[in-house]
Formats: sequence, structure tokens, C-alpha cells
Amino acid sequence: MYRFNHRARLLLSLAAIGALTACTGRKTDPAPAPTPSVPSTPPAGATPAAAQPSVTAASGTEATSPSISLPTPPKVRADRQLLTRDAILATQYTNMYDVILALRGNWLRSRAAESIQGRSSTVQVYLDNQHLSGADELRAIAPTNIETVRYYDPIQASSRWGMDHGAGAIYILTAKR
Repeated sequence: MYRFNHRARLLLSLAAIGALTACTGRKTDPAPAPTPSVPSTPPAGATPAAAQPSVTAASGTEATSPSISLPTPPKVRADRQLLTRDAILATQYTNMYDVILALRGNWLRSRAAESIQGRSSTVQVYLDNQHLSGADELRAIAPTNIETVRYYDPIQASSRWGMDHGAGAIYILTAKR
């Protein structure tokens, strides 16, 4: 019911625009919309165009359906906090430090000083929930058996693993075989 009402309103409004254009002699649309190409033979089981019922407007006149281009859905943004197995193996690097440096170099940057003493923190690394240490441990991990790598910002990392995560954490999940 809603779909029919919506289409009928659309057709009526388009018919009103066409009537306004005919009365004033001005075009409201500077360029006509492109018409879709129609195959010369109908597909099997389809009724010919002449046999299909047409939609009529409320005034009783037959309404023509204009070619309307629907808006495309927005593109889904990739998760910038996640590296998948496909992205990791596509790089052809031999250790995870080089992979992360190439694909998400900002994960490895040290952040500003987190205390009065001026100590800057480094990113912490976890491999299957085991704390390894800093980013240098990534050089010993081969990318061939990694399923996903996720970066947690300092707030998320501190809430998950406790204090001393001023630069965030890199969590590596290996493939279970």
C-alpha cells in the first residue's frame, strides 16, 4: 500500500511539473535524463509492454513513468583499526613490523609524553591475549599464520588491559589450525 501511494504521489508531482512547464514554456530540467536500454526481445515468461497494465493518475489520465535514477548507497568505509589476513598476505613482507609499518604506520608512532617526568610510551603488543612487550617484538612474528591485527587506542587498551597503554595496543590473533 505504501509503495503504491509513494509511486502515485511521485507520478502526480512529475505530471504537475510537466503541466507547469507546458503552461510557462520554460524547462525546469536543463538536461533530459538518459533512458535505459531495453532489449529488443522480452525475456522468456515476460509479458509484452503493450499487455502490461499502466498506472493512472487520480485525474483519470494515463501517466507516463519517467526514467528516475536512484541514488547509490554510500560506500562502506573499511575499519581503519583492523588488518585482515588478505591485506597482510598481499604485502609480501617477512615480519609483522614491516607489514604494519607499510599498511598502518601511525599505529607504531610514539605519542606525546604521558607523565610529568616526560616519559613517552610505546605501543604495547599482544599475541592471542599474551602480552609480548613493545613494537620491536613484531619483528619476530611471521605474517603467514596471522588471522587479524587490531589496533586499540589508548582509552580502549587501558580499559581492556589496564594502565600503561598511553600509545595504545596492537592485538594479533593467529589462525587456529
